[in-house]
Amino acid sequence: MNSYKVVIIGAGNVAYHLIRSITSSGNKLVQICNRTLGNIQPFSQTNITGNLNAIRQDADIYIICVKDIAIADIASKINLGNKLIVHTSGNRSMDLLKDCSTNYGVFYPIQSFTKNIPINFKKVPLILEASNDEAQEMLVDFSRTISNQVILMNELDRQKLNVAGVFVNNFTNYIYSLAHDYLSKEGIDFNIVQPLIQNTVDKLVLGNPQDMQTGPAVRNDLDTIQAHTKLLENYPQLKEIYQEVTQSIINYYKKS
Repeated sequence: MNSYKVVIIGAGNVAYHLIRSITSSGNKLVQICNRTLGNIQPFSQTNITGNLNAIRQDADIYIICVKDIAIADIASKINLGNKLIVHTSGNRSMDLLKDCSTNYGVFYPIQSFTKNIPINFKKVPLILEASNDEAQEMLVDFSRTISNQVILMNELDRQKLNVAGVFVNNFTNYIYSLAHDYLSKEGIDFNIVQPLIQNTVDKLVLGNPQDMQTGPAVRNDLDTIQAHTKLLENYPQLKEIYQEVTQSIINYYKKS
């Protein structure tokens, strides 16, 4: 594997963790570009700029780490000839970058990133797509310096994976938030259910999630379901979600 000179464009959560991984993987971070310089002060030892026109032209790989809605606007202001440029979106097309360079693609780490929570990038699956064989070869080689899980995938499958990511991460975290609020209002410590949450995750390595389902809905235990909904009378939003998800589980396992 080679060592690459990298420019990061953006300074959000993905960029924050990727910057740390690049500098510890044998590659060289030669520049960070971000509109708000205050967000990249922790990396002041690196060449930094707030001007897209001041981006260095001597790097090997340019990685756009910004919100999906900002990718097109940033791409419209960059021209790199034949240098490899990628974005980190799970949903957006790599063709947003086609006017930036002849070599472009997607470098999508399927993970939830929070700045102050450490991430072992070696364990983060990297989903890759590239405009041609030359770009793909370089992107794969670079990605293998960052992660032990490098996967080539077409745009449609990557978007489907992104949808699944919303279900397993964003939706489940929202459910945790609702449970936390409910228990807090009822004067019960949320930490009591932490082992249950961990057990649910741990069981996923044992087989198909479908085979791990427990609870009153999969048993079609109507008495327990009725008791639960009664306890939620003062929480109409929770009650509605409980009833909808319960019915969905019942229907799902009837089909199974």
